Amino acid sequence: MNDPERKEEKSYLEKRLEELEKRLSPGKGLGPMHSWITILSRFLENSVDIFLIFSAQGRVLYANPACEKALGFPPGSLENRDISSLVEPTQLGEFTDKLARHGHPLASFRGEITLRDRKGEPRTIEYSILNLCHEPLVEGFVLNGRDITEKALMEEALRRSERYYRSLIAQAGNMISVLDGDLRYRWGSLAGRRITGYTPADIYGRSFFDFIPEEARETAERKLREVLEKPGTPVHLEGPFIHKDGTVHQHEAIITNLLDDPDVQGIIINSRDITERKKMEEELRKRNRELDLFAQTVAHDLKTPLSVVDGYIQLLLKERCEPGEASQYLRNCYHAVKRMEELIDSLLEYARMGAPETGVEPVSPAGIAEEVIREREILLAERKANILVSPRWRRCPKVSVSPFKFRQVLANLLDNAVKYSLPGRKPVVELDTEWEGGEATFHIRDNGRGIPPEDLDKVFLPFWRRGTHTEAGLGIGLSTVKHAVESWGGRIWVDSTPGSGSTFHFTAPLAKWVKSTPSP
Repeated sequence: MNDPERKEEKSYLEKRLEELEKRLSPGKGLGPMHSWITILSRFLENSVDIFLIFSAQGRVLYANPACEKALGFPPGSLENRDISSLVEPTQLGEFTDKLARHGHPLASFRGEITLRDRKGEPRTIEYSILNLCHEPLVEGFVLNGRDITEKALMEEALRRSERYYRSLIAQAGNMISVLDGDLRYRWGSLAGRRITGYTPADIYGRSFFDFIPEEARETAERKLREVLEKPGTPVHLEGPFIHKDGTVHQHEAIITNLLDDPDVQGIIINSRDITERKKMEEELRKRNRELDLFAQTVAHDLKTPLSVVDGYIQLLLKERCEPGEASQYLRNCYHAVKRMEELIDSLLEYARMGAPETGVEPVSPAGIAEEVIREREILLAERKANILVSPRWRRCPKVSVSPFKFRQVLANLLDNAVKYSLPGRKPVVELDTEWEGGEATFHIRDNGRGIPPEDLDKVFLPFWRRGTHTEAGLGIGLSTVKHAVESWGGRIWVDSTPGSGSTFHFTAPLAKWVKSTPSP
């Protein structure tokens, strides 16, 4: 509908038509064209699209009501303005260049431009321009456009939102992956490369099961079937995942089937590496088991000496004892207290050996062995034990360990080798070693009782003692040794034949890795 204020006015084309008719010779009118131009003029006046005509010099010749409404100008107030006053200054140079490049008749081009409205606010206009500067009826560029400001704002908001969420996903600590309906990787976040080592090219198009170890695929397949059967329902999966370097890590994943969501059309996996957490959980479970054993040991081994002391004190208080009996009672109390002191010292040693190691330094195995053997000369002589130190042990390079803990490991193993010797057989203990690459392996062999096969997996448990438990101690010596070896990154294990003896093996990192000089 026409603007009321423009109802009686003639349009730019009608005015141009009258001027042309006046220029023509008498009797020569425009004929049927007059009607067509009138119809076209009324169409422009009532169009919801923007129509703007401006001269080659940039002067606005005509603006239809839709144009004036979009820019907030009163009817007719845009005419004779310079088009450059409407164009966003930062875009004016580019707009002028386009006009110059399309200066030939009937040239046209499209684009988007920002025009400033009456209040100076930006309005985004999607336009096409036709060069009719050479047409007598028009004599200008015709701009046909549409105000897409709201649409542009919504699209920009959408782009910002998309960039925001893409940034969140890309920088997330967890891995975000997308599978297609065939369970093949379609997309993966940046965290995947940091955690697993795989680049997008490594995984795109590959099956999810390519990264699952054979022994875990049945469980994974069962979970993925559940995912496919329950669209939109998150399914929890926990299991092994093969990293690019070939190592197998434990992963935890939440998998959601959004194949039916038109905006996603994929299966979303939100996963993370929980290997360290699993190790900590296992360590916590082991510590809890040790605490249970510790409580049992304390209840028995520490309480027994106290009961002995209490009993003899009661006797001393309630009865008249002969001097010899009283002295014996006190001696028994003294031995019970000393026994309790030994047990407490063993527990403190166990706690110290289980602490993380920070004070490692280059240590000579030969030097430590000499010290430990020298400290036990009297005990070894009493037991008629023979300690054989191999030439390789004497030549072994220095290892990077705690001197205190290495001494305690060797002392515990030597003491056990002598302690568990067979009656009537002289203890013989051999110290041997070998090294290659960056690691040395130490062997402590004895000719003692040996360990039954069913007990081999128990010897390193704390508070476990084999046999009749007649030997002194809490049964934490080998557990202490294991903690010490593991504190410097080593491993320990045992081979044994009942009646023939045992060999304990443990490793330690070399202080200086000389790959070309393995042990002879």
